[in-house]
Amino acid sequence: MTVLGLLAGALLAGLFLHPAKQTLLPSPSCSGAAVIVANRKIDSGTVPEPDMIGTTTVRHELMLGDLIGEEVAEFIAGIPLKNSLRRGDLLRWSDFSPEEILDSATTPDKIAPRKVHAVFTRGQALPSTPLRSYNVASRRDEKYHDCLVFISGPAVVLDKVECVEYTLHETFDDPHRRVCRPEADPNFSLPFSAWGTFDIPVKVIMKYGEMEWVHGLHF
Repeated sequence: MTVLGLLAGALLAGLFLHPAKQTLLPSPSCSGAAVIVANRKIDSGTVPEPDMIGTTTVRHELMLGDLIGEEVAEFIAGIPLKNSLRRGDLLRWSDFSPEEILDSATTPDKIAPRKVHAVFTRGQALPSTPLRSYNVASRRDEKYHDCLVFISGPAVVLDKVECVEYTLHETFDDPHRRVCRPEADPNFSLPFSAWGTFDIPVKVIMKYGEMEWVHGLHF
């Protein structure tokens, strides 16, 4: 399957300081991405409580949509649902108000519970970003895999991204790759082929600054 086929199939299926060091964010398992799921029916206007939601595992390509990863679940804490959910429904960023999501991602008093490095804009301390990186891969032949690395998160935050820079292994021709608007898809996806796994530094460039982490490529 080609990289374009992976992207098309996934679509059918379903703010910012440059740190002195790259920060390794929690990496999703190569066997799947953990996402939030409703344990029972939840009415619109309800703030999901811990006993109402759980986790399940989905294919990484489904993160090209707006599913909420387990590792960024804190960004919906205290926010009422915009849409009603049935038992077994996967929670999506679009199930919540964009304004509420953005407020949760930029509220200084929510820094303490966050597990990832703080980011900054215009000198004001902000909590960590709900953006994360993922990748999908399919075997092309006996040696190479076709890969796609991308970022995922709420549309209201993705809309503020100007470019994403990915640094591939030094053995690549032109390893420093930049994906920018307006030619980028919403997830700033980068296709490439590789025969082995390696760490990919990811730099997210936004209007008021940038942030950086390391993504572990997996097949």
